[in-house]
Amino acid sequence: MRFSLNFVLLGAASVANAFISPSQLIRGIDDLIHKTEDLIKPAGQLSISNAPSLILGSGPFFEVITGLRDVTRLTTDIGGSLSGATKGTFEGKDGDQIVASVKKLSDTFGNLLDAFLEKADIFGEIPFVGAPFRIAIALTKHAFQEFTGTIIDTLSGQQANDARSSVQSVDGKFSRTITITEN
Repeated sequence: MRFSLNFVLLGAASVANAFISPSQLIRGIDDLIHKTEDLIKPAGQLSISNAPSLILGSGPFFEVITGLRDVTRLTTDIGGSLSGATKGTFEGKDGDQIVASVKKLSDTFGNLLDAFLEKADIFGEIPFVGAPFRIAIALTKHAFQEFTGTIIDTLSGQQANDARSSVQSVDGKFSRTITITEN
């Protein structure tokens, strides 16, 4: 009997330690926000004249594509730290702070995607830029959806609804950004 009780306690402790604390999650989201913000300036510099530098591994296209890879990797890493978290894991003040961070993250991604959408004509003019950019955006979209979906699953009630609402506004921009690279 003693062995089974110890086993149950060990299992419970393992599950409890399987995910990060609210403050760690918020710091991770803040890191993700900063990495995404760092891409807004080079996204604004995308132009037909600097597209050939992508082939040489330099310039704003290269910076954006490799930056999106880094954002995707960080998103996946932070999301993996949430394994074991269940609905209602983050509630009250912690939940409110996480929702505020998710909203800021969604706004930041929205701003980045707006910068890409303003450059829609470039992707139709220069086909060799569209494919790698489309792949980078699609992977980032998938990671963003998985990550934010996992966070939403740890919230409950109105907090989950508020986070979901901010994330949904970005989803359409991701889809439009992918579409402009297909022409």
